[in-house]
Amino acid sequence: MQGLQSKIETVYGAFSDYAPRRYSCPGITGYLIGESYHLTRWQGFVPEFNCYPLNDLIEGRKSTGKDTVIEYVVEFGDVKIRMPVFTVGDFWKINGFHSSDEKGKQGWEKSDIQKILTEKIAWTTVYNWLTTVMRDGRLVENRYKETHVFANSEKYVLKVRDSPNMVLLDKGKKGSTDYNPLKEIDGLFLYDKDNISHVIVQETKSNGFSVGLDDLVENLFNPLKDIFPNSKIIYLLFNNMDSIYVGRDSKERKETFNKIRNEPTRIFKRLLEEGVGTIYFGYRFPFTRFNEFNIFLKKQQAILNNGEVDLTCKYSNGRIRLFVGDMPINILFQEEPNLWVAHPPKQ
Repeated sequence: MQGLQSKIETVYGAFSDYAPRRYSCPGITGYLIGESYHLTRWQGFVPEFNCYPLNDLIEGRKSTGKDTVIEYVVEFGDVKIRMPVFTVGDFWKINGFHSSDEKGKQGWEKSDIQKILTEKIAWTTVYNWLTTVMRDGRLVENRYKETHVFANSEKYVLKVRDSPNMVLLDKGKKGSTDYNPLKEIDGLFLYDKDNISHVIVQETKSNGFSVGLDDLVENLFNPLKDIFPNSKIIYLLFNNMDSIYVGRDSKERKETFNKIRNEPTRIFKRLLEEGVGTIYFGYRFPFTRFNEFNIFLKKQQAILNNGEVDLTCKYSNGRIRLFVGDMPINILFQEEPNLWVAHPPKQ
């Protein structure tokens, strides 16, 4: 029978150091009675955020990317990474932004902001971890074109929907053109090291775990194994650190040797049996920040909706491009003589 450590190395490959480890203790502290699982690598991130008002963007009073509204800053050792997590184009992804009535204008929920930001924070962190910390290997970066097929097999198709988000499709019966959506994916990375391919599936949770493992195995991991038959499959869950660790702060986490909670342990053990590795990344910043971002972005929304910004447009080839200054904010496609459909620009 294969031992736990040997099985972890087989399933995780280059990422085996990030797997939970079993730790048995007779009860040195109240948290460590009996068998438990712990993380041996520091897998939590404490980011900084910078907010840039639209007026500053338009008038050139900032040095970061021209369409960045909220910027995310995180450090990996001595390397500081700055990445946009909310851009001008993201306003068009928020529920209620387009509404003409007053109720609709105020209709976006804090959860909309939280979802957009946490997904982008997670993707940005994982991307920079792979390119900065795990630089012994190679991240494959040439397949993230919007709406393009990322990978496929005879039975399944993995397609980029709204980069970096993807959708996994079942081709159904042979000869059918109706594909059945199986699973939406927050992010997916291909990482090669020593001629071994790793598929990292990133999922973002804002607080707590609600993971249906049977559904994940049937509709996510088994299809991915079919598409990538010679690759190791890693499930990377990005969540608030309080949902991952028993310790509520750095002192308690140190006292409990980074012990993880029961639900992360259950997910890790079950998926390991299915030949899938699980990695936990955590972020720690007050959830009140989402409320601050919500208020800030509503003020920027008012600038756009109240006409306080001059818009310019360019027409060519059946499409109208709208700009705030030199920033593209929307594209209108003429699908019929009297029908125009709006789409945000690709970020």
